[in-house]
Amino acid sequence: MRNHAFRNGIMACLFTSLIWGGQFPVAGSVLRHIDPFYFTCIRYTIAAILFAPLLWLKEGREAFKLEGRFGELWFLGSMAFTAFNFLVFLGQQIAGPTGAIMTSVMLSFLPAVSVVVLWIWKGLKPEPMTMGCVLFAIMGVILVVTEGKISILIDNPDHLTAAVLMLSGVICWAFYTIGGKAFPAWSSLRYTTLTCLFGTSTSLFIVAGSTGIGLLKIPDAQSLQDTLWQLAYMSIAAGVAAVLSWNAGTKLLNPVNASLFNNLVPIVSVAITALMGYKIHAVVIVGIIIVLVALLVNNALMRFRRPGAIPRTRPDRTNDGA
Repeated sequence: MRNHAFRNGIMACLFTSLIWGGQFPVAGSVLRHIDPFYFTCIRYTIAAILFAPLLWLKEGREAFKLEGRFGELWFLGSMAFTAFNFLVFLGQQIAGPTGAIMTSVMLSFLPAVSVVVLWIWKGLKPEPMTMGCVLFAIMGVILVVTEGKISILIDNPDHLTAAVLMLSGVICWAFYTIGGKAFPAWSSLRYTTLTCLFGTSTSLFIVAGSTGIGLLKIPDAQSLQDTLWQLAYMSIAAGVAAVLSWNAGTKLLNPVNASLFNNLVPIVSVAITALMGYKIHAVVIVGIIIVLVALLVNNALMRFRRPGAIPRTRPDRTNDGA
C-alpha cells in the first residue's frame, strides 16, 4: 500500500512538472498583451469557477466549511494564488525574452527554499542526502538554462530585479506547499479549492483597488481575444489540473521531496524552446542527466529509508496555524 502511494505521488508530481514546464513559455506570450496582475486574476477566477462545482459535486456542501481555519486558508491561498503569481510573472515580464527560462530556473530552487522554510518554520532539519540531491539537481538545472554561462543571469541589471521577484514568489509557494500538510484529513481538491477561492479574492481586491486609483488598466477585448487559448491553458491545465495534482503528490510524498520534481520544469521549458528552433548544446544534455540522476537517487533513498527517517511535518505542530 505504501509503495502504491509512493508511485502515485511520483506520477502526480511528474505530471505537474510537465504542465508547469509549458506554462512559462505560454505565459510569456500572454504577458505581451496583459499585465501580470490582471493575468493572475483572469487565470484563477476561471480556475475558481471550475474548482468550486467540482468540490460541491464530489464532497458536498460540508466541504466548504472552514472549521475555524479561515486565517490559515486565507494566508496560504494568498501566498500561492496571489503573491506567487504576482511576483513570478512580474519578474518574467521584466526579464523580457529570457523570462520564461529565468522563471523556470528560479522555480527549480523550490526544493532548497522548502528545506530552509521547513527548518526555520517547523524545526525540521533536512537529511544530508536530501540536501545533497537538491543541490546536485540545481547544478544540473543551472547548466541546462545557462548552457554553462552563468554570466547571462547577471549581465543585464533587469535580471537581478527579476530574479529577486521570482525568488520571493518561490518562497511564497514553499509556504503553500508546506502549509498543505497541516490539513491531513482534507482532500487535495478541498484544500486547493478553498485556498484558491481565498487567494483569488485577495487578487481581485488588490487589482480592483489598483485599477480604481489608476495604477492598472483593464485589458481590452482585443488583448483577451489574442490570448484566448493561452489563458485556457494557464487556467485549466496549469491552474486547475496541475495544482490539484501537485497538492495530491505533496500529500503522498513530502514537501521537500515533492519539490524536487520542480527541477524538471526548466527542462520542459527548454524542450519547448528547442521545438521552436533552439539548438541543444552538449552542456545542456549534461545538465539534463544531472537532474534526472538527482531525482532517481533521491527516490531510491526514499524507498529504502525507514518510515521514521523521512522528514515530515508533525501533525501536532502543523495545526498551529500559518
